Amino acid sequence: MEIYNPNLICNPPIRDEENRKALVRALKEGVIDFIATDHAPHAYHEKEAPVGETLPGIEGLETAFSALYTHLVLKGEIDLKTLIDVMSRKPANFLGVDTSIREGNEANFFLFNPNEKWLVKREDIISKGKNNPFLGSELVGRVVGVFAKGKFYKEVRI
Repeated sequence: MEIYNPNLICNPPIRDEENRKALVRALKEGVIDFIATDHAPHAYHEKEAPVGETLPGIEGLETAFSALYTHLVLKGEIDLKTLIDVMSRKPANFLGVDTSIREGNEANFFLFNPNEKWLVKREDIISKGKNNPFLGSELVGRVVGVFAKGKFYKEVRI
């Protein structure tokens, strides 16, 4: 059993099961408006420091949706519509991005394969930082493409 994993050092810190359940409850009740990542990739030497010297932060952008789909939606804690709303529609609305799909609008949406199972591997992470807490884990569901400001990006997957 691994006791110290610098890839789990972040602010705020990862809490216990009781706190996780409270966050899910707050999400369901609408207390939490949306979920975003504090994508904070660090160089290897910044994360592989001794206890107390590791910089806080997680490279979470590439796995966030899949991890929440795997651990919340597939376990019946929230539904897929809620996850899409809190990670896509609501943050976009907050930022003033029109999410409606209609002629004349820039395309702003993502493509997701809900059935794809995949292993999170360091060598597949596109980000410069590789400090992902899901390294070595199998996730279900994968973002396979993103349209942002009308441009298609396929290189979003790890």
